[in-house]
Amino acid sequence: MKQSILIICLITAVVAGCYKDKGNYDLSPINQLTLSGSQPDTIRIFQLDTLVIAGKVEQTIPVAESKLTYRWHLFLWPNGGDVFELGNNRDLKAAIKSNPGNYMLLFTVTDTETGVSAFKEFIVQVNSILSEGWLVLEDRPSGRPDVAVIATAGGIYHDLYTGANGEALPADAYSIRVLNTYKNTQNVFILAEHGGVEVDYAGFKKFGEASSWFLAPPAVIRPEAYFYTKLGVAAFLVNDGYTHIYSFANDGTARLGAPQKGNWRISKYGMPLLSSDDAYLYDDLNQRFLVHKTGVINSFSNPAGSAWDMNNVGKQLVYAGPSTGNYYNCLMRNNDEDRFFVYRVNGGAAVPAAEALEVLNAPGIATGRFFQSSGLYNHIYYVAGSNVYLLDVPARTARLVYAFPSGTDITTMKLKQAQNNLLIIYPDDNKTLAVATYEGGEGKIYTFPISNTGDFVSNTYNNVYTGFGRIRNLEFKNRK
Repeated sequence: MKQSILIICLITAVVAGCYKDKGNYDLSPINQLTLSGSQPDTIRIFQLDTLVIAGKVEQTIPVAESKLTYRWHLFLWPNGGDVFELGNNRDLKAAIKSNPGNYMLLFTVTDTETGVSAFKEFIVQVNSILSEGWLVLEDRPSGRPDVAVIATAGGIYHDLYTGANGEALPADAYSIRVLNTYKNTQNVFILAEHGGVEVDYAGFKKFGEASSWFLAPPAVIRPEAYFYTKLGVAAFLVNDGYTHIYSFANDGTARLGAPQKGNWRISKYGMPLLSSDDAYLYDDLNQRFLVHKTGVINSFSNPAGSAWDMNNVGKQLVYAGPSTGNYYNCLMRNNDEDRFFVYRVNGGAAVPAAEALEVLNAPGIATGRFFQSSGLYNHIYYVAGSNVYLLDVPARTARLVYAFPSGTDITTMKLKQAQNNLLIIYPDDNKTLAVATYEGGEGKIYTFPISNTGDFVSNTYNNVYTGFGRIRNLEFKNRK
């Protein structure tokens, strides 16, 4: 019986296989799309520049424009990563805010009647405008500060922080710091009176706020200074009068330790040294120098030949900055506020208290601002009123090097000077002084080339950059 059923099934299958299907299955052609663009297949562009491409679509069976959808998106190539949506129109016009690197730009067009899509690929090489140039912390029309860059490659770009993060900087932001580590990383911090942010060195995307810089945030966050040792081995943050440190020799995420508390109030003018976490500090409370070594702050010994007692200075530290070699120039003011001195500290030497010089003649120094010590010559530049002066330390006298029109509001001044100057050698360090002014409701930056006497070449500036708001701070960012 089973054998009969099997035979019947086989015969049925053969008959069904021989049946001729007389249905109507004529194929209809569909609209085929071919894409191209007004740019070559490999595009080179600077970060933050606007990429413009006229999209071109050829159709074999044209449909109305309303039946087509468009998409432009960018992603890292060849390894993929974050996707950046750039536009949904036939033509592309978009600012490229991604970090420097190689990207694939994909142009996609879809015929909504058939659901069929076509694709066009472009390789986009994004080069950084932020690799080098003057960073400018300025007030913007919104009333909040933001960062601009005067790019060495050319051009001025505003609103770097807002453009990258879609939010404003803290209203009390006052300083920018660019610091390099021995691990070939570059860190950019924007300090505020009661906080701050760290941003990516290339794209200015926020890494975190000041509270995230610490293993355990202190009760009061009031950053006063951020500096690294000369080889970028250790970081020092002066916060509310105390230092917090971190060694980059440690593995894992960099987080600052607990405050190094004691009977002191540490000045914002730190003097980082060469080895490990070595640094000289100044105690504003007791008017003395201190030494930091291997995670501990100690007082100094006073070896024979010391030009003053490091443990009992008895003067106010007005300013300290790097000088020639391993020296620091410390501008001191006596407590009666009528005499000034330059104490030259030899970093790491057996006798650090090297030389004490009283300033004999320095116009306006009592109301001086924005002091900058040259690492090339034994000079200190400062601003008094609308004038820029050069204090010749060995001569103990100052001379006028540039006079702006009377009443000009000078808002800040900065030497082009890398802090980690032993980590990477920058031949043009200490050879340009930038002065920011606020004139007629506009911020301006004048750059002065420095001659081999310390004066300005031809006694004037070589460039002036305009179009800023009121400028709060300047920092030169060297290539990573």
